Amino acid sequence: MRGPFRTGLTVALLLISSVCAAAQSRPTTQRVPNSPGTAVIKFYSALIKQKVSGLPTAKQRPAIWPLLTEDLKALLDAAQREQDAFIEANPDEKPPFIEGDLFSSLFEGAQSFELGQTSLVDRQAIVPVMFTYSDGAKTTKWTDTVVLMKSGGAWKIWDVRYGGTWDFKPGTNLRAVLGAKDPQ
Repeated sequence: MRGPFRTGLTVALLLISSVCAAAQSRPTTQRVPNSPGTAVIKFYSALIKQKVSGLPTAKQRPAIWPLLTEDLKALLDAAQREQDAFIEANPDEKPPFIEGDLFSSLFEGAQSFELGQTSLVDRQAIVPVMFTYSDGAKTTKWTDTVVLMKSGGAWKIWDVRYGGTWDFKPGTNLRAVLGAKDPQ
């Protein structure tokens, strides 16, 4: 082959190979829109940026609420009502859900995170999340597992299973801490 056809074919092959190379060199934290990984990245990025401790405040909710299933939002709303009632009945005592990270194993929360390999089980997406928290010379690392379900065509957070191995983690999983009676 000679001439413009060969040159065009060569350019096309070079273009295809450079697109493939660029696609293979993408960092693992980059996810496709509407994927479980994208939802988890948005969720924990918002939590860390807003320094959420305890139940999310009304000001923090707009960044977080669209990423949660309706039933998880209902559990958080019920916990807020419980907290409000406790404060009214016991103004001098510390109410439940007032401080500490509910969305990870560590009370202080995470400073950074990295996603593991997503797996699909039945109608759920399971995403391991490796967290890091540093306080001076001490660094704590742990892995929690986020469980997502499709809702309204998008992957949304349904539960967080705590994987920390220390005594003072909130419990076994977020839904149980919030009082859910459903199975894991």
